[in-house]
Amino acid sequence: MVSRLNPVRFRIAFLSKTYQLGDTVNVRVDIVAPRAMTIREAHLGIECQIRYTEIRSAYSRRDVFDHRRTGVALGRPLQTINTSVEVEQSDTYDGPTFLVNQQLQAGRHQRSVRLKIPSELGRNGEYAKSITRAIFCWRVVFTADVSLARDLTLSKPIDIAVS
Repeated sequence: MVSRLNPVRFRIAFLSKTYQLGDTVNVRVDIVAPRAMTIREAHLGIECQIRYTEIRSAYSRRDVFDHRRTGVALGRPLQTINTSVEVEQSDTYDGPTFLVNQQLQAGRHQRSVRLKIPSELGRNGEYAKSITRAIFCWRVVFTADVSLARDLTLSKPIDIAVS
């Protein structure tokens, strides 16, 4: 049975500043437990959502007719068709797992977790970095598997410079 009354509440907080690739973020996890409970697992990670516009070319041959005279096809010239495509991709970087099979009493609890920002971008990020107008949106993602309650996922934006 999944409890709907007084669910456990989580909040994540960290220093609001511009981080660099390879930095470590000190994340504070606040837990408000309305009753005694077991947290099977809590996990932090970083997600990078990348948006950019890509120009894709397609080639096509069309028959060209001589409409003034016979209506006979004169040939098939090669035509280039350029289309602009909005691309959205994401890379996920796993972080630490904590609070494994942890018994918590009712009340407020606080944990400090060190989250390492990856020193290199994933395959999608490296490609998007070469595009001048790529937009990187970074988020710290917190997930918790709580016994006899609904699992929870929180995310909070973080500013990470990609150079």
